[in-house]
Amino acid sequence: MPLKSFGSILNFAVELERMDETFYASSANNPVCTEQKSILEEAAADRKKNKNILLRARQENVTEMILEEIQNFYRSPFLSTRDMGDTPSPGDILRKAIELEEKAVLFYYEAADKLKGTPEVSRIFRSIGKKHMERKEQLNAHSKK
Repeated sequence: MPLKSFGSILNFAVELERMDETFYASSANNPVCTEQKSILEEAAADRKKNKNILLRARQENVTEMILEEIQNFYRSPFLSTRDMGDTPSPGDILRKAIELEEKAVLFYYEAADKLKGTPEVSRIFRSIGKKHMERKEQLNAHSKK
């Protein structure tokens, strides 16, 4: 499904943050993840903050939602299942979290390029992409313990 406008990109970003917040929160509450609980809770809290930043950006830039159409930008490369089955291991959860962060980094940097006509929003997307890159690095380091 194409992301053809400012509004559709922001809505998709909010949707991703919501889904990932739910993934991280439920993973943090999984009894097998006692050692990973704090990093997963931090990730859930970060996703909630990102979601609020995006919602505020959408509100503040509502007039931009009707401007130029975005070309060649699709949701599919950034989608991933969050279903971990009945008995995921801590390693499975960390690998999935790293995958989600990788996809988020790609999405936010590509979206920032597509939204350069709205510099403030493009900057927000780059900033969130950078946060996802840092989270991915933390998760990678944690998975090697």
